[in-house]
Amino acid sequence: LFIENGPLRVIRNGTTMDDFQIIAAERAWTDNYNVLYIDQPANVGFSWGTSYVDNETDASTEFISFLEKFFKMYTELAALPVYLTGESYAGKYLPLYTHDIIEYNKLNADTKVNVRGTLIGDPYSSPVLQRTQIHRVPEALGILDDMNLDQIALLEQKCLEQQAINLTKTADVCGAIMGYVETISDNVLPYDSRIFDYDFSPKEQVVKDIL
Repeated sequence: LFIENGPLRVIRNGTTMDDFQIIAAERAWTDNYNVLYIDQPANVGFSWGTSYVDNETDASTEFISFLEKFFKMYTELAALPVYLTGESYAGKYLPLYTHDIIEYNKLNADTKVNVRGTLIGDPYSSPVLQRTQIHRVPEALGILDDMNLDQIALLEQKCLEQQAINLTKTADVCGAIMGYVETISDNVLPYDSRIFDYDFSPKEQVVKDIL
C-alpha cells in the first residue's frame, strides 16, 4: 500500500517520530484501475474479527464470503472483470482461491465473481524446490562459476537435511543459498539481475517508523 504498487508514499518532514507526511505516489495502479487491498484472513496484519482460520480451505471460504458481501454493497462494481494479484506466499493460496471462486460461480449464477485472471509475483509455491534451484538463473547469467557451484551444492545439502531436523530453522538455512549468491555477486537484486547493491531499507524503514 505504501511501498510497491500502492497509491501512497510516506516521507519524513522532520526529525521526530511524529514528523511524517503521506503523499500520493507519482505512479500507481490506481491511476487506471480500481484496486482493493485485502488484509486476509481476519486477524492477520491490521485486520481483526471474530473468526480465526488455521487452514487455507477455511481462508478461501472466508475470502469468497467477503467478495459476496463486497459486491452486494458495491453493485456498480459487480460486473467488472476481477484480477486476483499477490506476491510470495500468494503462490500457495491464490491458486486455491481462484479455483474455489470458479467452483462457486458454477453454483451461484446471480452472485458470481467475474474473475478473469490471477497474477502472482515471485510466487513461493514450492519452497524447498525453489530454494535449492534458485542458483540456476545466476549460473546461466555467468554470475556464478564452478567453484561457486560447489559451495552452493553444500548449502543445498544442508537445506535438504534441515527439512528432517527442524522445520522452524529451515527458512534461515535454505535462505543461505540466496545469501551466498548475493555476497559473491556484489549484492545482485534477486528480482532483477540487472541491478546490484540495491537497498530497500530507506523506503521500508520510514513506513515501519510511522506504523
